[in-house]
Amino acid sequence: MPGASATVPASPRRRLRGRRLVGRRRSSIHAPGRGPARAGRAALLAVVVLAVLAAVFLVGGGWYFSGQIRAEALTPERGPQKLPLDIEGSQPGTITLRAARAQDSALTKPLLDAVVWPTGDAQVVGAAGGVGGSQAVRPVTAVRGVPPQPGQPARLDSDYYLGDPRQALGLDYRNVGYTSPLGQFSSWFVPADAGSSAEPAAGHVWAVMVHGRGATRQETLRLLSVVHDAGFAALVITYRNDEGQPADPSGQYRYGATEWRDLEGAVQYSLGQGATGVIPVGISMGGGIVASFLQHSPLASRAVGVVLDAPMLNLGSAVDYGATQRRLPVVALPIPAPLTDSAQWLAGRRFGVNWPEVDYLRDPAWVRTRTLVLHGDEDTLVPVADSQRLAAVRPELVTLLRFPVAGHVESWNADRSRYQQAVRGFLATVAR
Repeated sequence: MPGASATVPASPRRRLRGRRLVGRRRSSIHAPGRGPARAGRAALLAVVVLAVLAAVFLVGGGWYFSGQIRAEALTPERGPQKLPLDIEGSQPGTITLRAARAQDSALTKPLLDAVVWPTGDAQVVGAAGGVGGSQAVRPVTAVRGVPPQPGQPARLDSDYYLGDPRQALGLDYRNVGYTSPLGQFSSWFVPADAGSSAEPAAGHVWAVMVHGRGATRQETLRLLSVVHDAGFAALVITYRNDEGQPADPSGQYRYGATEWRDLEGAVQYSLGQGATGVIPVGISMGGGIVASFLQHSPLASRAVGVVLDAPMLNLGSAVDYGATQRRLPVVALPIPAPLTDSAQWLAGRRFGVNWPEVDYLRDPAWVRTRTLVLHGDEDTLVPVADSQRLAAVRPELVTLLRFPVAGHVESWNADRSRYQQAVRGFLATVAR
């Protein structure tokens, strides 16, 4: 009809296409489960990504920190010690020191230390005075060598007594050698009586003294002064990886796992010279060496007493303890425990560290005789908790004395009188 709009019927192909389009739109709207499935896949992907990142973090970070374990704990230290302080000036009886960091606690801690500069040394005999910013004035005595000059580098040394027994304490001594499976080792023999010959003498209990990691025999001189005053002969030993001595086949410190055989050789020498028994004395890692000797050696029964100063009785817990005081590079966040575990696991496989073997607290059955343990409350290297644990599991044999303010191997320096009285009193209970 003219003027009317005609309805043109859709072709069969167009009608079919329209149905398909409508069908697709409906299926996208009404198909059950399609949206949650996509969300599930996204969540799974996120979990996988996080797991991969965590694995990379633990393996990569563990690899880095295992290298730090090797560098800081396993590699023998060589060369001169750093001189981190500067001498600002000196007067008769005093020296003014400056630190790179303001308020460096080493300057002001009330400890007996030696102060060492390139041309001489002296002994600090009192607390700091005239403290200001990064400077402190320390009273000194026993100045040796060329007096200090302004601008010279310096360091504070907790060993306090420097040199050999004659230079440091005025004691006669003799250089003697002993053997272990690795060969010949050097030691100092100090007789029991000041007026006697420096030759070894029979009929006495000997103290056999073992220094710590990276230290020298000089570290034992503070204890040697007490041991000698108590009337005991002493053999101050070296062991593998010490400078000038045979090296461990691994090229690393083993925290007693192998060094105990060197201590055994020293004990055998003492008994061969007529000693009726021995008192093993261990400082820091030397404490672990003593524990390993008492654990493994058939000569352990000849020990009539034991003295340990800040003993490293569990390398693993010392590493964990150190990690709590450090931060991750770049982000400066605390190091998480899983990363420390990864670093130890990798150090075991990369560098042959047998962690259970150097944990002497797992089975403290090696403690079979009276043992005196001295430990500083502010030790940042070896946790005082390890010494507490030893005393708690063997209370009938172990006496623990803790020293406030004292850091690692600084108990003598923090309170010389109390330290000496404790050691002297303990040795008085040991038959000579």
